[in-house]
Amino acid sequence: MKRVFIGGMGRSGTTITLNALYRHGELAAVPIETKFLVEADGFSELANALTSNFSTAVAPLAIERFKNLMLNLVTGKEPSPFSEMHDLAPNFFPHYETAVQELCSNFVSRVRFDREELLIPMRRFVEITFDDLALQAEKTGWVEKTPANLWRIDFLRELFPDSYFVHLIRDPRLIFLSLLEKNWLPRDLKISVPQFRDMADALVAQRRKLQELPNYIEIHLESLECALADTLQGLAFDLGLNPFTDEAIVGVGDAMKKYNESKPDDENAIRFTLEEATWINQQLQSSVSELAYPNDFPLVAMKQG
Repeated sequence: MKRVFIGGMGRSGTTITLNALYRHGELAAVPIETKFLVEADGFSELANALTSNFSTAVAPLAIERFKNLMLNLVTGKEPSPFSEMHDLAPNFFPHYETAVQELCSNFVSRVRFDREELLIPMRRFVEITFDDLALQAEKTGWVEKTPANLWRIDFLRELFPDSYFVHLIRDPRLIFLSLLEKNWLPRDLKISVPQFRDMADALVAQRRKLQELPNYIEIHLESLECALADTLQGLAFDLGLNPFTDEAIVGVGDAMKKYNESKPDDENAIRFTLEEATWINQQLQSSVSELAYPNDFPLVAMKQG
């Protein structure tokens, strides 16, 4: 079973890459960010709380928070930010609740585990849900996209050592602009620029570690935009898949075009003055340079005239 995780900084092209692998046809594509493997209160945090970071205060609380996440928040039984996931169980993971109950049965009388002892039932959950999705669709594997996979690849590789990780990379300055336009960062540059600088510096530090791992694949969003066919065929080769068909490549290109046409009109978009751009460049210079982007500030992000 081929298992592929997509991750990267938000607004770096993870969604279009999932779309591309869906159109490729060999992998079952989970159509939303499942989040629960790698984000707050999910599998990764639970694994640490019950093993390497165990304490008598933290472990029982971690179990309760995990149960609430998986049984109530993900499923929509309680209001949550997981609104896109509420149809996940019946539509894509028909055995989801069974898988959760089977996993949680391990925590009825236990709060501390050896690492591998806990990973075994966690793998079983993935087999009942993700692997089953691929088997029912008669696919050779599956692909899941959650940007935060980037930060928890060590855990994902503990679960499945032969899994693939596709890391999407984009010019940090354009990621910053996009996050501002989505209101995912404060509009006050004195606050948002230092915050994002910390994120970008953490990104490049994590990337250095990931580059040493097997089955690690990097894709620059700019390569998808400028050399779509070659980039997709390279991705298929690196994943051990058959080449993309011409029809699939055209479909990905059309999806990217449709997305770009849906962006805000120029008068509603954020653009930086020369002074702002110069300061942002200075603050992000380390990550921009390490990711091999030009020093010149992207003109598309600057006010004209």
